[in-house]
Amino acid sequence: MTGIETSLFSWASTLYARPGIKECMLTLQDKFGANVCLAFALLRLSERGVYVHPELVNEMHSMVDGWAGEVTVALRTARKLVPVSNTKPLEGNKKHVREAILSAELEAERALMDELDHVIDKHAVATNDVGRRNIAEFATDNLQFAVASFTDKTARREFDRIIAELARLCEDTILRSYTKIEMH
Repeated sequence: MTGIETSLFSWASTLYARPGIKECMLTLQDKFGANVCLAFALLRLSERGVYVHPELVNEMHSMVDGWAGEVTVALRTARKLVPVSNTKPLEGNKKHVREAILSAELEAERALMDELDHVIDKHAVATNDVGRRNIAEFATDNLQFAVASFTDKTARREFDRIIAELARLCEDTILRSYTKIEMH
């Protein structure tokens, strides 16, 4: 089984566990307001050698904005309201409540990624350009759609730096996974 045959959520979970990916994704989310599920979907398209087109971007943003605003962000906000301290860990019911909210947040992200998987399959058209361009170049191009716009040039440069690092990390990870598949 290749990475392409797995669900977007499973693929993203594996990628997220790799060194540096989590930090880049959380920076995109917390500093730039990017939706991590959308970023993973765009990276998945990059892995497949697919450029996103305006119709696909619009549909994905519409889906993400609605679901994320109504469900995922509300759950994340609720989770962050349960205080966590390194000096006094949560116990009993408070710990259970925080874990339940986190579990619901992850299930909401899984549901969104399942929907994004269907949209990707419906609209994605490979360019057959993978031989001439590497995965990092596709990722850099595609991830530009993770954030709508920038008014601050400094923020844009920082975003571009994070995207370049994320694309590099993902390319290394994806290429390693293909090497392992080819060896079996």
